[in-house]
Amino acid sequence: MSPPDDGRTMHGTDGAALSLYEALAQASGAMLVAARADNADQLERLVARCRVLIEQLRSARGARSFSRDDERRRIELLRAILADDAQIRAHGEPWLRELERWVGAARSARPTGDGVTPR
Repeated sequence: MSPPDDGRTMHGTDGAALSLYEALAQASGAMLVAARADNADQLERLVARCRVLIEQLRSARGARSFSRDDERRRIELLRAILADDAQIRAHGEPWLRELERWVGAARSARPTGDGVTPR
């Protein structure tokens, strides 16, 4: 049984693998810009782009390890991606809370069929 894949090993050159992480970080930053601008169409396109890049990273994993400098850069990029993701989620949370409130209000206003309305 092989250990879990942590993304540190890649087939091909380290530069090619690192360029995928760079592209993913760039797309993640663009997603944050689109989220802040409430540009849902652009955000959707960028999400699709990120999925493609992530799949390329998954299929590229294999026997080569990153150099120490490239590993530092990879971690830096992953941290930036996670920071962007947190900000994108925080931007979307007010909308999600409002949606939850609407859904909750609709549920409580809906008759249950027994003549009793749930509270």
